[in-house]
Amino acid sequence: DYIHKAKRVISGALCPESDIVALNAGAIFVVNEDVETITEGFSLARDIITSGALKKKVEQLQAL
Repeated sequence: DYIHKAKRVISGALCPESDIVALNAGAIFVVNEDVETITEGFSLARDIITSGALKKKVEQLQAL
């Protein structure tokens, strides 16, 4: 169920789905020149997911 998986990622769970999201976000960080390597981008994205920052941003967007 896609919604359940998305909620797990948004909640900050470390799971295969959050790894996929972090890998894709990490690539975007490289393209945007926020980081130099995909490894740095992956780590940054994973930190954003696990810290609760992603959940907070989603909640802010839902309030619009």
